[in-house]
Amino acid sequence: MVVDGATVRDRALDVLTQAATSADPRLRANAIEALRYGPDVALRGAVLAGIADENRGVRFVATMLIGDAELCDLGSLLEPLLMDDAASVCAAAMCSLYRCGDGVDLSSLAVMLASDDPELRANAALVLGAMGNESAIPMLREAVRLPMRGVSPIRRRLVNLQLAEALVRLGA
Repeated sequence: MVVDGATVRDRALDVLTQAATSADPRLRANAIEALRYGPDVALRGAVLAGIADENRGVRFVATMLIGDAELCDLGSLLEPLLMDDAASVCAAAMCSLYRCGDGVDLSSLAVMLASDDPELRANAALVLGAMGNESAIPMLREAVRLPMRGVSPIRRRLVNLQLAEALVRLGA
């Protein structure tokens, strides 16, 4: 049996495009991430829908992807996300604006990194690692030592893993 590579690629893009509009936010988020490797038009459509998604995780992924995929012409769409209800989405908007060369106040990332909310602390670490600015290394090292009240030991280990990944990305 001979399989045509173009047919497989087209089918995969169809699956990802459908998943990007799924009722399941995890499918939407994963599809947006995967479309990074697809055609620009499919990626842009998914990112535009993603930054307006009702789910904060989908908005976070789509917002981060603007900086990751260097879709800097969409940067003006990030400014409202600096005031998103979800602090992680605000952090992602700061990251993408920073990566696109826009001036942005990053001071609130330090507060997020010290949060007792494990999701927020882990996402702040991810953002700092993605930004590539080595000046964040001392802050990340300090965050490893900060206690997290009311967080289970396994959740704490997962946050520390995210902090360690950010440190590695920054060369520490």
